[in-house]
Amino acid sequence: MKPLEGILVLDLTTYLPGPYASQLLADLGARVVKIESHRGDTTRFLPPHIDGVGAFFAALHEGKESVALDLKNDAGLELLFALAEKADILLEGFRPGVLARLGASAEALHARNPRLIIASLSGYGDGGPLRDIPGHDTNYLGYSGLMSLNVDDEKKEPVQAGVQIADMAGAMQFCIAVLAALYRAEKTGHGSVVTTSMFESALSMVSVYLGMVMAGEKLVPGQMLLSGALPSYRLYKAKDDRWLTFGPLEPKFWFKFCAAVGKDEWTNRHFDETLVPELIELFLTRDSGEWLALLEKDACVGPVLSLEEALESPQAAALGMLGARRPKAPWRFNGQRPSSSDKLSRSPGSDRNSVLNDILGMNAESIADFDNRGSFG
Repeated sequence: MKPLEGILVLDLTTYLPGPYASQLLADLGARVVKIESHRGDTTRFLPPHIDGVGAFFAALHEGKESVALDLKNDAGLELLFALAEKADILLEGFRPGVLARLGASAEALHARNPRLIIASLSGYGDGGPLRDIPGHDTNYLGYSGLMSLNVDDEKKEPVQAGVQIADMAGAMQFCIAVLAALYRAEKTGHGSVVTTSMFESALSMVSVYLGMVMAGEKLVPGQMLLSGALPSYRLYKAKDDRWLTFGPLEPKFWFKFCAAVGKDEWTNRHFDETLVPELIELFLTRDSGEWLALLEKDACVGPVLSLEEALESPQAAALGMLGARRPKAPWRFNGQRPSSSDKLSRSPGSDRNSVLNDILGMNAESIADFDNRGSFG
């Protein structure tokens, strides 16, 4: 049995953070019904395409079902409330207050289903001066201070992260809170209103460094302990122009590195910043493959792989992580890796009839009546 088997999730989110959160819930066994407009989630149409939909969409929506509802239409809102009565979790990613303005406030939803978990993921949170302004990952990283820690080695200027850090962290924090609320509902019979934001999630990720600042330390991006200051925790380029990750922080790994490269005189220079130029010169004497053969087993050294190379990684293959469209769920239970089905909803609302029949017991005539009333857009 999958951990969340039997749990029904209504997902009103779009783009990246919310759908990633609901994909994790789907992988844990929840039934996820995506509520979208008849126009569909924008990511459905972004190139490149795989199996008839955008690859971006496909990586976030395996195993979910789609029902298109017009929530500005009274009949569409009526169907949302009917589904919410049967659901355990409702996820939404509108700006704060939008769902209530549509007529689906937390109070109204809880009046119909007191056990419902209503979870809202926003950009900057449900209060404060930034509450209502638009934003994306780059904005949240900038406001949280996290962006200032990623700097170009030469220009010392902030650089754009290659992955949407705040979005993904927000999704995972969202999931943690939702699962905690689900546990509480199982224990008490009472639902919760859960709120979090990408800004708050990004800020929580730099908690260690903020603690140092609060203690009075002046942090210099690119020269912090784990971002360039230590010779034993850096990136180094090999002779073949491939980059290597180097992280023998613990003395036992550092000593093994020194012995392997014949530099016993370096054993006491573990944290000596002046050693960096010598290490740069050393790593340029051999190809990356030679360094890996010499050091990978004992000295916390690894390659910087491209995404194509990561897909072909023997480690990923050995763990059974790679699916046809995306990596599989990153956890196991009793040795088994749960996952949603590989079914994809190829158009907005394509599962409408089966979902409404299965969850609400509606027949074709009832669905047609709601269609005539404009419920589906």
